[in-house]
Amino acid sequence: LLIGLLLVLVFPYLAGDNVGAVMLKNLKDNYGTLALVTTSWDYLQGYLLCCAVDDNGWSAWRESKWFLDENSVLLDDTQTIPASNPAFRMVPKSCCYRKMNYLTRQLTDEYENLDRCQNWQYGPPKFTSGPHNDAIYYRVKANKA
Repeated sequence: LLIGLLLVLVFPYLAGDNVGAVMLKNLKDNYGTLALVTTSWDYLQGYLLCCAVDDNGWSAWRESKWFLDENSVLLDDTQTIPASNPAFRMVPKSCCYRKMNYLTRQLTDEYENLDRCQNWQYGPPKFTSGPHNDAIYYRVKANKA
């Protein structure tokens, strides 16, 4: 994230093309391994109500070190558990909708539906299309006429 910010400040004309690529590389290589990066991404996704870099970007998590670590077989890091396993996680918690305290108008640490957000079998994040998943952050793109 810091690298992306520096790119914007130093090369504002190239920023549009490069910032997304730098952020994506940072997410894939460092999320879950470096505490500062993980905390930054979690805060950013929670604040912006997004998941990864692009709209419907949750598929980027499948190529991340976090995904491999989170879903690896306990004694064999070279294999992942089956996607049908309830412990399988496609996205981190920070991609999931949190409940709101309507008195304070602040988000709480409770999630709307964590299992559906991280491992829903009928649509996102498992598939790029399908029924809308109300538990995960993303935007549905409208079809142009």
